[in-house]
Amino acid sequence: MRLPPEKNHAKKAQQLLNFYAREWKFKIALIALLRIASFCMVAVQLYFLARILTLIVGQVNTAGLLSPVIWLFLFGSGRTLISYFSDVMAARLTELSVAEFRIRIIARLNAKSKHRKHAGITAGLALEMMSEADAIGLYYTRYLPQVIQCLAIPFITISYIAWINWLPAILILLTAPVIPVFMVIIGKGTETKSRAQWQTLSLLSNYFLDRLRGITTLSLFNRIDTEVSLIGRSSEIYAQRVMEVLKTAFLSSAVIDFFTAVAIAGVAIYTGLNLVGYIHLGPASAFTLQRSLVILLLVPEFFNALKKLGVIYHDRAQAIGAVMHFQAYDLLKENSSFPLPSGRDSRPGQDAEVTAPVIMFQKVTFGYVPGQKVLNDITFSILPGEKIWITGENGAGKTTVLSLLMRWLTPVAGSIQLNRQPLGEMREQDLYRLVSWVGPHAALFTGSIRSNILMGTEKSDAYLYENILPQVSLAERINNMPRGLDTLVAEDGKCLSGGERQKIALARALVKNAKILLLDEPLTHLDGTSAAELIGMLEQTTQSMTVIITGHGARYEAFKGYRKINL
Repeated sequence: MRLPPEKNHAKKAQQLLNFYAREWKFKIALIALLRIASFCMVAVQLYFLARILTLIVGQVNTAGLLSPVIWLFLFGSGRTLISYFSDVMAARLTELSVAEFRIRIIARLNAKSKHRKHAGITAGLALEMMSEADAIGLYYTRYLPQVIQCLAIPFITISYIAWINWLPAILILLTAPVIPVFMVIIGKGTETKSRAQWQTLSLLSNYFLDRLRGITTLSLFNRIDTEVSLIGRSSEIYAQRVMEVLKTAFLSSAVIDFFTAVAIAGVAIYTGLNLVGYIHLGPASAFTLQRSLVILLLVPEFFNALKKLGVIYHDRAQAIGAVMHFQAYDLLKENSSFPLPSGRDSRPGQDAEVTAPVIMFQKVTFGYVPGQKVLNDITFSILPGEKIWITGENGAGKTTVLSLLMRWLTPVAGSIQLNRQPLGEMREQDLYRLVSWVGPHAALFTGSIRSNILMGTEKSDAYLYENILPQVSLAERINNMPRGLDTLVAEDGKCLSGGERQKIALARALVKNAKILLLDEPLTHLDGTSAAELIGMLEQTTQSMTVIITGHGARYEAFKGYRKINL
Protein backbone atom coordinates (compact mmCIF):
# COMPACT_ATOMS: atom_id res chain seq x y z
CA MET A 1 0.00 0.00 0.00
CA ARG A 2 1.34 3.39 -0.94
CA LEU A 3 1.62 5.87 1.89
CA PRO A 4 0.21 9.41 1.59
CA PRO A 5 2.96 11.98 0.83
CA GLU A 6 3.00 13.39 4.39
CA LYS A 7 3.30 9.94 6.01
CA ASN A 8 5.83 8.85 3.41
CA HIS A 9 8.00 11.90 4.18
CA ALA A 10 7.73 11.22 7.92
CA LYS A 11 8.77 7.60 7.33
CA LYS A 12 11.80 8.73 5.30
CA ALA A 13 12.72 11.22 8.03
CA GLN A 14 12.57 8.42 10.62
CA GLN A 15 14.77 6.22 8.42
CA LEU A 16 17.27 9.06 8.06
CA LEU A 17 17.44 9.60 11.83
CA ASN A 18 18.03 5.87 12.34
CA PHE A 19 20.68 5.88 9.60
CA TYR A 20 22.72 8.53 11.41
CA ALA A 21 22.15 6.77 14.75
CA ARG A 22 24.61 4.10 13.60
CA GLU A 23 27.45 6.57 14.13
CA TRP A 24 26.70 6.78 17.87
CA LYS A 25 25.03 3.40 18.53
CA PHE A 26 27.57 2.33 21.17
CA LYS A 27 27.28 5.63 23.06
CA ILE A 28 23.48 5.50 22.90
CA ALA A 29 23.50 1.91 24.17
CA LEU A 30 25.94 2.79 26.97
CA ILE A 31 23.78 5.73 28.10
CA ALA A 32 20.75 3.42 28.19
CA LEU A 33 22.66 0.71 30.10
CA LEU A 34 23.87 3.22 32.69
CA ARG A 35 20.30 4.42 33.21
CA ILE A 36 19.07 0.83 33.53
CA ALA A 37 21.82 0.23 36.10
CA SER A 38 20.65 3.37 37.91
CA PHE A 39 17.12 1.95 38.01
CA CYS A 40 18.43 -1.33 39.45
CA MET A 41 20.04 0.73 42.20
CA VAL A 42 16.66 2.37 42.82
CA ALA A 43 14.96 -1.03 43.03
CA VAL A 44 17.47 -2.21 45.64
CA GLN A 45 17.03 1.08 47.53
CA LEU A 46 13.27 0.52 47.58
CA TYR A 47 13.82 -2.97 49.00
CA PHE A 48 15.89 -1.57 51.88
CA LEU A 49 13.42 1.29 52.38
CA ALA A 50 10.60 -1.27 52.70
CA ARG A 51 12.80 -3.22 55.11
CA ILE A 52 13.39 -0.12 57.26
CA LEU A 53 9.65 0.73 57.35
CA THR A 54 8.81 -2.85 58.30
CA LEU A 55 11.34 -2.79 61.14
CA ILE A 56 10.00 0.55 62.38
CA VAL A 57 6.43 -0.80 62.39
CA GLY A 58 7.72 -3.88 64.23
CA GLN A 59 9.32 -1.54 66.80
CA VAL A 60 12.81 -2.95 66.29
CA ASN A 61 15.58 -1.17 68.24
CA THR A 62 17.90 1.33 66.58
CA ALA A 63 20.75 -1.17 66.21
CA GLY A 64 18.59 -3.35 63.96
CA LEU A 65 17.99 -0.39 61.61
CA LEU A 66 21.67 0.41 61.15
CA SER A 67 22.49 -2.23 58.53
CA PRO A 68 19.60 -1.45 56.08
CA VAL A 69 20.19 2.30 56.49
CA ILE A 70 23.87 1.87 55.54
CA TRP A 71 22.94 -0.23 52.52
CA LEU A 72 20.30 2.34 51.54
CA PHE A 73 22.94 5.08 51.67
CA LEU A 74 25.53 3.05 49.71
CA PHE A 75 23.14 2.16 46.91
CA GLY A 76 21.88 5.76 46.85
CA SER A 77 25.46 6.98 46.40
CA GLY A 78 26.05 4.42 43.65
CA ARG A 79 22.88 5.54 41.89
CA THR A 80 24.01 9.17 42.07
CA LEU A 81 27.40 8.35 40.52
CA ILE A 82 25.88 6.27 37.72
CA SER A 83 23.31 9.00 36.97
CA TYR A 84 26.11 11.57 36.87
CA PHE A 85 28.16 9.59 34.35
CA SER A 86 25.03 8.93 32.29
CA ASP A 87 24.14 12.64 32.20
CA VAL A 88 27.71 13.62 31.28
CA MET A 89 27.76 11.13 28.41
CA ALA A 90 24.34 12.33 27.22
CA ALA A 91 25.46 15.97 27.33
CA ARG A 92 28.61 15.18 25.34
CA LEU A 93 26.67 13.14 22.79
CA THR A 94 24.14 15.97 22.43
CA GLU A 95 26.96 18.43 21.81
CA LEU A 96 28.67 16.06 19.36
CA SER A 97 25.53 15.16 17.38
CA VAL A 98 24.28 18.76 17.17
CA ALA A 99 27.71 20.00 16.08
CA GLU A 100 28.04 17.28 13.43
CA PHE A 101 24.57 17.93 12.04
CA ARG A 102 25.32 21.65 11.86
CA ILE A 103 28.61 20.95 10.07
CA ARG A 104 26.84 18.67 7.59
CA ILE A 105 24.08 21.19 6.97
CA ILE A 106 26.52 24.09 6.61
CA ALA A 107 28.58 22.02 4.17
CA ARG A 108 25.45 21.24 2.16
CA LEU A 109 24.36 24.89 2.25
CA ASN A 110 27.83 25.90 1.15
CA ALA A 111 27.71 23.48 -1.77
CA LYS A 112 24.26 24.74 -2.81
CA SER A 113 24.91 28.42 -2.18
CA LYS A 114 28.20 29.25 -3.87
CA HIS A 115 26.33 30.51 -6.89
CA ARG A 116 24.55 33.63 -5.67
CA LYS A 117 21.51 33.05 -7.88
CA HIS A 118 20.87 29.78 -6.10
CA ALA A 119 21.88 30.78 -2.61
CA GLY A 120 18.51 30.34 -0.88
CA ILE A 121 20.12 31.20 2.45
CA THR A 122 17.32 32.95 4.30
CA ALA A 123 16.48 33.73 7.89
CA GLY A 124 14.32 30.60 7.88
CA LEU A 125 17.20 28.35 6.89
CA ALA A 126 19.53 29.97 9.42
CA LEU A 127 16.91 29.42 12.12
CA GLU A 128 16.45 25.78 11.11
CA MET A 129 20.19 25.19 11.10
CA MET A 130 20.59 26.45 14.67
CA SER A 131 17.33 25.45 16.37
CA GLU A 132 16.25 22.29 14.60
CA ALA A 133 19.70 20.69 14.89
CA ASP A 134 19.18 20.90 18.68
CA ALA A 135 15.90 18.99 18.31
CA ILE A 136 17.68 16.29 16.30
CA GLY A 137 20.39 16.01 18.97
CA LEU A 138 17.80 15.29 21.68
CA TYR A 139 16.45 12.40 19.60
CA TYR A 140 19.74 10.56 20.07
CA THR A 141 20.41 11.41 23.70
CA ARG A 142 16.90 11.31 25.19
CA TYR A 143 14.49 9.45 22.94
CA LEU A 144 16.54 6.45 21.75
CA PRO A 145 18.06 5.63 25.18
CA GLN A 146 14.57 5.95 26.69
CA VAL A 147 13.20 3.44 24.15
CA ILE A 148 15.80 0.92 25.33
CA GLN A 149 14.98 1.73 28.96
CA CYS A 150 11.28 1.39 28.24
CA LEU A 151 11.85 -2.17 27.05
CA ALA A 152 14.20 -3.18 29.86
CA ILE A 153 12.93 -1.42 33.00
CA PRO A 154 9.26 -2.52 32.83
CA PHE A 155 10.41 -6.08 32.09
CA ILE A 156 12.76 -6.09 35.10
CA THR A 157 10.09 -4.52 37.33
CA ILE A 158 7.24 -6.79 36.30
CA SER A 159 9.47 -9.86 36.60
CA TYR A 160 10.44 -8.91 40.16
CA ILE A 161 6.83 -8.14 41.14
CA ALA A 162 5.63 -11.42 39.57
CA TRP A 163 8.30 -13.29 41.56
CA ILE A 164 6.86 -11.77 44.74
CA ASN A 165 3.16 -12.02 43.75
CA TRP A 166 1.85 -12.83 40.28
CA LEU A 167 -1.59 -11.21 40.72
CA PRO A 168 -0.43 -7.54 40.98
CA ALA A 169 1.80 -8.23 37.97
CA ILE A 170 -1.27 -9.26 35.95
CA LEU A 171 -3.17 -6.13 37.08
CA ILE A 172 -0.28 -3.95 35.94
CA LEU A 173 0.02 -5.74 32.59
CA LEU A 174 -3.70 -5.21 31.92
CA THR A 175 -3.37 -1.45 32.43
CA ALA A 176 0.06 -0.81 30.92
CA PRO A 177 -0.77 -1.19 27.18
CA VAL A 178 -3.21 1.72 27.34
CA ILE A 179 -0.35 4.18 27.93
CA PRO A 180 1.74 3.50 24.79
CA VAL A 181 -1.44 3.37 22.66
CA PHE A 182 -2.51 6.84 23.76
CA MET A 183 1.09 8.01 23.56
CA VAL A 184 1.31 7.04 19.87
CA ILE A 185 -2.12 8.50 19.02
CA ILE A 186 -1.35 11.84 20.65
CA GLY A 187 2.27 11.80 19.44
CA LYS A 188 1.16 11.56 15.81
CA GLY A 189 -0.81 14.75 16.27
CA THR A 190 2.23 16.38 17.85
CA GLU A 191 4.36 15.61 14.77
CA THR A 192 1.96 17.47 12.48
CA LYS A 193 1.61 20.42 14.84
CA SER A 194 5.37 20.56 15.41
CA ARG A 195 6.00 20.79 11.66
CA ALA A 196 3.39 23.54 11.40
CA GLN A 197 5.13 25.41 14.23
CA TRP A 198 8.57 25.31 12.53
CA GLN A 199 7.10 26.28 9.15
CA THR A 200 5.25 29.23 10.69
CA LEU A 201 8.39 30.43 12.49
CA SER A 202 10.44 30.09 9.29
CA LEU A 203 7.90 32.07 7.26
CA LEU A 204 7.64 34.73 9.96
CA SER A 205 11.44 35.11 10.11
CA ASN A 206 11.71 35.43 6.34
CA TYR A 207 8.81 37.89 6.22
CA PHE A 208 10.33 40.06 8.95
CA LEU A 209 13.81 40.06 7.36
CA ASP A 210 12.36 40.83 3.94
CA ARG A 211 10.45 43.85 5.30
CA LEU A 212 13.47 45.00 7.29
CA ARG A 213 15.61 45.04 4.15
CA GLY A 214 13.00 47.05 2.29
CA ILE A 215 12.14 49.44 5.11
CA THR A 216 13.12 52.51 3.05
CA THR A 217 10.75 51.55 0.25
CA LEU A 218 7.98 50.80 2.76
CA SER A 219 8.48 54.26 4.29
CA LEU A 220 8.22 55.95 0.89
CA PHE A 221 4.90 54.21 0.23
CA ASN A 222 3.53 54.74 3.77
CA ARG A 223 3.34 50.98 4.40
CA ILE A 224 5.15 50.88 7.76
CA ASP A 225 2.02 50.75 9.95
CA THR A 226 0.37 48.16 7.71
CA GLU A 227 3.42 45.91 7.74
CA VAL A 228 3.83 46.24 11.53
CA SER A 229 0.21 45.14 11.87
CA LEU A 230 0.80 42.15 9.55
CA ILE A 231 3.92 41.12 11.49
CA GLY A 232 1.91 41.35 14.72
CA ARG A 233 -0.80 39.11 13.27
CA SER A 234 1.83 36.64 12.06
CA SER A 235 3.34 36.57 15.55
CA GLU A 236 -0.08 35.75 17.00
CA ILE A 237 -0.44 32.86 14.54
CA TYR A 238 2.95 31.54 15.62
CA ALA A 239 1.95 31.84 19.28
CA GLN A 240 -1.18 29.81 18.51
CA ARG A 241 0.95 27.11 16.85
CA VAL A 242 3.21 26.94 19.92
CA MET A 243 0.21 26.69 22.25
CA GLU A 244 -1.28 23.88 20.13
CA VAL A 245 1.93 21.88 20.54
CA LEU A 246 1.99 22.55 24.29
CA LYS A 247 -1.71 21.70 24.62
CA THR A 248 -1.13 18.34 22.94
CA ALA A 249 1.88 17.66 25.18
CA PHE A 250 -0.13 18.50 28.33
CA LEU A 251 -3.02 16.31 27.15
CA SER A 252 -0.63 13.42 26.58
CA SER A 253 0.84 13.84 30.06
CA ALA A 254 -2.63 14.04 31.66
CA VAL A 255 -3.83 10.83 29.95
CA ILE A 256 -0.70 8.93 31.01
CA ASP A 257 -0.99 10.23 34.60
CA PHE A 258 -4.65 9.18 34.77
CA PHE A 259 -4.04 5.57 33.75
CA THR A 260 -0.95 5.40 35.96
CA ALA A 261 -3.01 6.54 38.95
CA VAL A 262 -5.72 3.96 38.17
CA ALA A 263 -3.16 1.14 38.03
CA ILE A 264 -1.38 2.19 41.23
CA ALA A 265 -4.70 2.60 43.05
CA GLY A 266 -5.82 -0.86 41.91
CA VAL A 267 -2.65 -2.52 43.17
CA ALA A 268 -2.79 -0.54 46.44
CA ILE A 269 -6.42 -1.55 47.10
CA TYR A 270 -5.71 -5.20 46.32
CA THR A 271 -2.61 -5.26 48.54
CA GLY A 272 -4.29 -3.43 51.41
CA LEU A 273 -7.39 -5.63 51.43
CA ASN A 274 -5.23 -8.75 51.43
CA LEU A 275 -3.11 -7.46 54.30
CA VAL A 276 -6.14 -6.77 56.52
CA GLY A 277 -7.70 -10.12 55.54
CA TYR A 278 -10.81 -8.95 53.66
CA ILE A 279 -9.87 -10.89 50.54
CA HIS A 280 -7.58 -13.88 49.97
CA LEU A 281 -6.39 -13.83 46.36
CA GLY A 282 -2.92 -14.79 45.20
CA PRO A 283 -0.18 -16.60 47.10
CA ALA A 284 -0.62 -16.17 50.86
CA SER A 285 3.13 -16.14 51.51
CA ALA A 286 3.46 -12.95 49.47
CA PHE A 287 1.42 -10.84 51.82
CA THR A 288 3.97 -9.80 54.35
CA LEU A 289 4.22 -6.09 55.06
CA GLN A 290 7.72 -5.84 53.58
CA ARG A 291 6.80 -7.54 50.29
CA SER A 292 3.62 -5.51 49.97
CA LEU A 293 5.60 -2.29 50.47
CA VAL A 294 8.16 -3.38 47.85
CA ILE A 295 5.35 -3.97 45.33
CA LEU A 296 3.70 -0.61 46.07
CA LEU A 297 7.01 1.24 45.79
CA LEU A 298 7.96 -0.50 42.52
CA VAL A 299 4.65 0.01 40.67
CA PRO A 300 5.23 3.78 40.13
CA GLU A 301 8.72 3.00 38.81
CA PHE A 302 7.18 0.66 36.23
CA PHE A 303 4.93 3.42 34.94
CA ASN A 304 7.60 6.11 35.23
CA ALA A 305 9.55 4.47 32.40
CA LEU A 306 6.45 4.59 30.17
CA LYS A 307 5.63 8.13 31.28
CA LYS A 308 9.13 9.33 30.44
CA LEU A 309 8.84 7.77 27.01
CA GLY A 310 5.50 9.53 26.59
CA VAL A 311 7.07 12.88 27.46
CA ILE A 312 10.21 12.26 25.42
CA TYR A 313 8.13 10.92 22.51
CA HIS A 314 7.64 14.59 21.66
CA ASP A 315 11.42 14.81 21.09
CA ARG A 316 10.94 12.24 18.33
CA ALA A 317 8.13 14.30 16.83
CA GLN A 318 10.28 17.44 16.92
CA ALA A 319 13.24 15.62 15.36
CA ILE A 320 11.14 14.16 12.54
CA GLY A 321 9.63 17.58 11.87
CA ALA A 322 13.12 19.11 11.75
CA VAL A 323 14.48 16.44 9.38
CA MET A 324 11.47 16.81 7.07
CA HIS A 325 12.13 20.55 6.98
CA PHE A 326 15.78 19.97 6.09
CA GLN A 327 14.82 17.41 3.46
CA ALA A 328 12.49 19.95 1.87
CA TYR A 329 15.60 22.08 1.20
CA ASP A 330 17.66 19.03 0.16
CA LEU A 331 20.03 19.55 3.10
CA LEU A 332 20.11 15.99 4.44
CA LYS A 333 20.40 12.73 2.54
CA GLU A 334 20.83 9.16 3.74
CA ASN A 335 23.34 8.07 1.12
CA SER A 336 25.27 11.29 0.64
CA SER A 337 28.63 12.13 2.10
CA PHE A 338 29.11 15.71 3.13
CA PRO A 339 32.49 17.40 3.15
CA LEU A 340 33.64 17.64 6.74
CA PRO A 341 36.56 19.76 7.93
CA SER A 342 39.91 18.05 7.49
CA GLY A 343 43.15 18.64 9.28
CA ARG A 344 44.79 20.02 6.17
CA ASP A 345 45.35 23.76 6.13
CA SER A 346 44.04 24.98 2.81
CA ARG A 347 44.40 28.69 3.41
CA PRO A 348 45.50 30.67 0.41
CA GLY A 349 49.19 31.23 0.07
CA GLN A 350 50.20 28.12 2.04
CA ASP A 351 50.91 25.79 -0.89
CA ALA A 352 53.61 25.53 -3.52
CA GLU A 353 53.69 28.01 -6.38
CA VAL A 354 51.32 27.14 -9.21
CA THR A 355 51.09 28.46 -12.76
CA ALA A 356 48.09 29.59 -14.76
CA PRO A 357 46.53 26.67 -16.65
CA VAL A 358 45.13 26.39 -20.16
CA ILE A 359 41.31 26.55 -19.92
CA MET A 360 39.30 24.51 -22.43
CA PHE A 361 35.52 24.41 -22.92
CA GLN A 362 34.63 21.59 -25.32
CA LYS A 363 31.05 21.40 -26.65
CA VAL A 364 29.63 22.52 -23.30
CA THR A 365 25.85 22.58 -22.93
CA PHE A 366 23.91 23.77 -19.88
CA GLY A 367 20.33 24.63 -18.95
CA TYR A 368 18.70 25.55 -15.65
CA VAL A 369 15.39 24.01 -16.76
CA PRO A 370 15.20 20.71 -18.67
CA GLY A 371 14.67 21.39 -22.36
CA GLN A 372 15.75 25.05 -22.14
CA LYS A 373 19.44 25.52 -22.95
CA VAL A 374 21.29 28.62 -21.78
CA LEU A 375 24.56 27.44 -23.35
CA ASN A 376 24.48 25.14 -26.36
CA ASP A 377 27.56 23.29 -27.57
CA ILE A 378 30.07 26.12 -26.89
CA THR A 379 33.79 25.54 -27.47
CA PHE A 380 36.72 27.84 -26.75
CA SER A 381 40.16 27.77 -25.12
CA ILE A 382 42.01 30.37 -23.05
CA LEU A 383 45.81 30.47 -22.81
CA PRO A 384 47.73 31.38 -19.63
CA GLY A 385 47.81 35.16 -19.09
CA GLU A 386 45.14 35.88 -21.73
CA LYS A 387 42.61 38.65 -21.20
CA ILE A 388 39.07 37.60 -22.18
CA TRP A 389 35.85 39.63 -22.48
CA ILE A 390 32.71 37.45 -22.56
CA THR A 391 29.75 39.44 -23.84
CA GLY A 392 26.19 38.86 -24.97
CA GLU A 393 22.64 39.97 -24.25
CA ASN A 394 20.92 39.45 -20.91
CA GLY A 395 20.29 35.74 -20.39
CA ALA A 396 22.96 34.70 -22.91
CA GLY A 397 24.85 32.74 -20.22
CA LYS A 398 27.78 35.02 -19.36
CA THR A 399 27.56 34.45 -15.59
CA THR A 400 26.78 30.79 -16.25
CA VAL A 401 30.18 30.34 -17.95
CA LEU A 402 31.96 31.65 -14.83
CA SER A 403 29.78 29.49 -12.56
CA LEU A 404 30.67 26.42 -14.62
CA LEU A 405 34.35 27.30 -14.38
CA MET A 406 34.03 27.69 -10.59
CA ARG A 407 32.26 24.30 -10.51
CA TRP A 408 29.19 25.80 -8.90
CA LEU A 409 27.24 24.34 -11.80
CA THR A 410 27.77 21.12 -13.77
CA PRO A 411 27.46 20.93 -17.58
CA VAL A 412 24.62 18.88 -19.04
CA ALA A 413 26.97 17.83 -21.84
CA GLY A 414 30.56 18.48 -22.91
CA SER A 415 33.66 18.95 -20.78
CA ILE A 416 35.70 21.68 -19.10
CA GLN A 417 39.43 21.09 -18.62
CA LEU A 418 42.32 22.87 -16.95
CA ASN A 419 45.64 21.76 -18.47
CA ARG A 420 43.73 18.81 -19.98
CA GLN A 421 42.57 17.67 -16.54
CA PRO A 422 38.76 17.39 -16.28
CA LEU A 423 37.46 20.10 -13.96
CA GLY A 424 35.28 17.61 -12.09
CA GLU A 425 38.33 15.54 -11.09
CA MET A 426 40.15 18.46 -9.44
CA ARG A 427 40.07 18.88 -5.69
CA GLU A 428 38.08 21.90 -4.63
CA GLN A 429 41.06 23.30 -2.68
CA ASP A 430 43.29 23.10 -5.77
CA LEU A 431 40.72 24.82 -7.97
CA TYR A 432 40.09 27.65 -5.53
CA ARG A 433 43.81 28.16 -5.04
CA LEU A 434 44.01 28.94 -8.76
CA VAL A 435 40.93 31.11 -9.12
CA SER A 436 39.58 34.34 -7.64
CA TRP A 437 36.06 35.54 -8.33
CA VAL A 438 34.74 39.10 -8.01
CA GLY A 439 31.01 39.61 -8.52
CA PRO A 440 29.05 42.77 -9.30
CA HIS A 441 28.35 43.20 -5.58
CA ALA A 442 31.53 42.12 -3.77
CA ALA A 443 30.87 40.16 -0.58
CA LEU A 444 32.29 41.84 2.53
CA PHE A 445 32.01 40.64 6.10
CA THR A 446 31.59 42.35 9.44
CA GLY A 447 35.12 42.93 10.73
CA SER A 448 38.16 45.04 9.91
CA ILE A 449 39.32 46.05 6.44
CA ARG A 450 42.45 43.98 7.10
CA SER A 451 40.47 40.79 7.77
CA ASN A 452 38.36 41.36 4.66
CA ILE A 453 41.48 41.67 2.50
CA LEU A 454 43.55 38.88 4.05
CA MET A 455 40.74 36.31 4.53
CA GLY A 456 42.99 34.21 6.76
CA THR A 457 46.21 34.69 4.77
CA GLU A 458 49.17 35.65 6.98
CA LYS A 459 50.61 38.86 5.56
CA SER A 460 52.01 41.85 7.41
CA ASP A 461 50.61 45.38 7.20
CA ALA A 462 53.90 46.46 5.62
CA TYR A 463 53.38 43.92 2.83
CA LEU A 464 49.86 45.24 2.21
CA TYR A 465 50.98 48.88 2.10
CA GLU A 466 53.98 48.15 -0.13
CA ASN A 467 52.61 45.55 -2.55
CA ILE A 468 48.82 45.47 -2.54
CA LEU A 469 47.06 48.68 -1.50
CA PRO A 470 48.92 51.02 -3.92
CA GLN A 471 47.96 48.78 -6.86
CA VAL A 472 44.25 49.14 -6.07
CA SER A 473 44.43 52.85 -5.07
CA LEU A 474 43.48 52.15 -1.46
CA ALA A 475 46.69 53.10 0.38
CA GLU A 476 45.89 56.82 0.72
CA ARG A 477 42.20 56.23 1.45
CA ILE A 478 42.96 53.76 4.29
CA ASN A 479 45.75 55.98 5.67
CA ASN A 480 43.21 58.79 6.05
CA MET A 481 40.90 56.60 8.12
CA PRO A 482 41.34 57.07 11.91
CA ARG A 483 41.99 53.36 12.52
CA GLY A 484 43.61 52.49 9.19
CA LEU A 485 43.40 48.78 8.40
CA ASP A 486 41.60 48.24 11.72
CA THR A 487 38.63 50.29 10.50
CA LEU A 488 35.51 48.20 10.97
CA VAL A 489 33.40 47.26 7.97
CA ALA A 490 29.66 47.27 8.63
CA GLU A 491 27.43 44.33 7.73
CA ASP A 492 27.77 43.54 4.02
CA GLY A 493 30.08 46.56 3.59
CA LYS A 494 27.28 49.12 3.78
CA CYS A 495 29.68 51.84 5.00
CA LEU A 496 31.75 51.66 1.77
CA SER A 497 31.05 52.90 -1.73
CA GLY A 498 30.65 50.50 -4.65
CA GLY A 499 34.10 51.43 -5.94
CA GLU A 500 35.74 50.84 -2.55
CA ARG A 501 34.05 47.46 -2.26
CA GLN A 502 35.41 46.41 -5.66
CA LYS A 503 38.89 47.65 -4.74
CA ILE A 504 38.88 45.57 -1.54
CA ALA A 505 37.69 42.54 -3.53
CA LEU A 506 40.49 43.07 -6.06
CA ALA A 507 43.04 43.50 -3.24
CA ARG A 508 41.79 40.21 -1.81
CA ALA A 509 42.43 38.50 -5.15
CA LEU A 510 45.96 39.97 -5.34
CA VAL A 511 46.82 38.81 -1.80
CA LYS A 512 45.63 35.34 -2.70
CA ASN A 513 48.01 35.38 -5.68
CA ALA A 514 45.46 33.56 -7.84
CA LYS A 515 46.38 32.82 -11.44
CA ILE A 516 42.87 33.26 -12.86
CA LEU A 517 40.73 36.30 -12.07
CA LEU A 518 37.02 36.11 -12.89
CA LEU A 519 35.06 39.38 -12.85
CA ASP A 520 31.30 39.06 -13.27
CA GLU A 521 29.93 42.38 -14.62
CA PRO A 522 32.34 44.41 -12.45
CA LEU A 523 31.24 47.82 -13.80
CA THR A 524 27.48 47.35 -13.48
CA HIS A 525 27.01 49.07 -10.10
CA LEU A 526 29.84 51.62 -10.39
CA ASP A 527 29.66 55.27 -11.40
CA GLY A 528 31.75 56.51 -14.33
CA THR A 529 34.71 57.62 -12.20
CA SER A 530 34.88 54.38 -10.19
CA ALA A 531 34.52 52.32 -13.38
CA ALA A 532 37.42 54.18 -15.03
CA GLU A 533 39.57 53.64 -11.90
CA LEU A 534 38.81 49.91 -11.88
CA ILE A 535 39.69 49.56 -15.58
CA GLY A 536 43.01 51.31 -14.98
CA MET A 537 43.79 49.13 -11.96
CA LEU A 538 43.06 45.95 -13.91
CA GLU A 539 45.53 46.97 -16.61
CA GLN A 540 48.26 47.55 -14.02
CA THR A 541 47.68 44.66 -11.60
CA THR A 542 46.69 41.68 -13.73
CA GLN A 543 49.48 41.53 -16.30
CA SER A 544 50.61 38.04 -15.20
CA MET A 545 47.08 36.72 -14.57
CA THR A 546 44.46 35.16 -16.80
CA VAL A 547 41.52 37.58 -16.64
CA ILE A 548 37.97 36.74 -17.72
CA ILE A 549 35.42 39.56 -17.61
CA THR A 550 31.70 39.34 -18.37
CA GLY A 551 29.44 42.24 -19.25
CA HIS A 552 27.70 44.04 -22.08
CA GLY A 553 26.91 47.65 -22.83
CA ALA A 554 28.78 50.81 -23.80
CA ARG A 555 30.98 51.06 -20.71
CA TYR A 556 32.36 47.53 -21.29
CA GLU A 557 33.77 48.72 -24.64
CA ALA A 558 36.74 49.79 -22.50
CA PHE A 559 37.75 46.12 -22.64
CA LYS A 560 37.79 45.98 -26.45
CA GLY A 561 41.53 45.24 -26.23
CA TYR A 562 40.65 41.90 -24.63
CA ARG A 563 39.86 38.85 -26.75
CA LYS A 564 36.11 38.89 -27.21
CA ILE A 565 33.87 35.82 -26.86
CA ASN A 566 30.29 36.43 -28.02
CA LEU A 567 27.55 34.22 -26.58
